[in-house]
Amino acid sequence: ALSNGFILPECPEEVTITHKSPSSSVANQDKSSKRGALPVPSDEFPGWTVKQVPRQGSSHVDKYWYHPSLSEVTFRSRVGVTAVLTQAERLGVDLRTALESIPRDDSRKWCTGLKTS
Repeated sequence: ALSNGFILPECPEEVTITHKSPSSSVANQDKSSKRGALPVPSDEFPGWTVKQVPRQGSSHVDKYWYHPSLSEVTFRSRVGVTAVLTQAERLGVDLRTALESIPRDDSRKWCTGLKTS
């Protein structure tokens, strides 16, 4: 229908408009969700996932690797993942045993979250 020079759309049903609350805005989300996407399967290391996290104010992207059998451990470098995989293959053991067999001073360079007994 034409009213004052404007065509008014006819909606056969009621339209509801919802507004996001301020608490759901990007500025108010926790840091972990703002810092990067969820981990995705790693092409480089089958069975592993990798999370890419852009650095604030930089074009650099940090990568963090995870494995399901080492759920509490975060690897900060390819070197660390490669070291654990190599150690597991060399000793013929699982990843946890391989990681625990690497001297703590060495593994501290590239992983976090490993609890020592």
